[in-house]
Amino acid sequence: MATHESDQAKKRIIAVAEIGVNYVFHLVACARIGFDSDYVDRYQNSVSADDLAFMTSHRERLTFGGGSGGDLVDILIGLPACLKLDSKTDFESYYSLLLQGCADNDFAGFLTHFAEPIRKLKDWWSAPHNEGLRELAPHRDIIRRLGDLTLRNYDAYADSVWPVERPKLERVASRINEAFASSDRIGEWEKLVGRVFKYDPYHIVLCSAIQNGPNANSIGYDRVVFFHDWPIGETLEFISHEVGTHLLIDDLKRAAASGQYDFAALYEAYECLAYHYNARLIGEGRLAYHRRMHNFRLDKYVAAYREVHGRDAGIDPYDLLMGGLEIMAKG
Repeated sequence: MATHESDQAKKRIIAVAEIGVNYVFHLVACARIGFDSDYVDRYQNSVSADDLAFMTSHRERLTFGGGSGGDLVDILIGLPACLKLDSKTDFESYYSLLLQGCADNDFAGFLTHFAEPIRKLKDWWSAPHNEGLRELAPHRDIIRRLGDLTLRNYDAYADSVWPVERPKLERVASRINEAFASSDRIGEWEKLVGRVFKYDPYHIVLCSAIQNGPNANSIGYDRVVFFHDWPIGETLEFISHEVGTHLLIDDLKRAAASGQYDFAALYEAYECLAYHYNARLIGEGRLAYHRRMHNFRLDKYVAAYREVHGRDAGIDPYDLLMGGLEIMAKG
């Protein structure tokens, strides 16, 4: 439900367990691409050795994090997660329609089949479209290979892995949902930054395969993938942070369109801006998930934002973002 239909209603945060999202992250985790943990040790044999070797041979193209990734990430992971593929039949349709589009140089069938989730992706960063999808044509053979390995290993996951992992995710989801049921965290964020969250509910898709790697991955404006096994207080803080990143996404896009800074610098500033606001919302001290942001110059950015905010308490988030960037650029 788009929130413009009822902006005054309390917008919900709901944690869920989805087989499709967990499966695509399971594949790259088992190949130790970006993730390495006890999970991999337990389940690596659930993916065929040949398929693991194939993914490993394309490690750079399947690696992601920090707002960017290789050219195969969206095909194997990003689009299936964003499009909410939730069965083997869904994956069969996805790869069949992609390959047919490559053959015809026309992806109308793909775009029509997934019209609703694609429509919602336009509110995030970008959405698939015919011109962009045509760039996949030269990669038809590797798309076919990715489709084959996804379908070939699905039954082993559904039969042997998911029945073990799903109850763990559902137990954590219950705790998250109980914690947020009595609060209006999205509404609090909206008041703090003067932005409207565009959808209700906001889904936290829990995943057990993504320990020791990128473990809070947005898959649309209304969906984010979260590692399930952090301390619950830290998890709740980080979910609040992600509410902020989604509310501020249009500010990041506006800053990127300005051409003043490269995207890596903007992304770092944007993540740190969300942390700055989150600290104002739930506590001025260092938040528990601070350690999850070790790749960013978080303390320096927070100091810069506090300096700018101190001069203008009512500053717009976009102006605060650009003010922090300006201070950081001066060293």
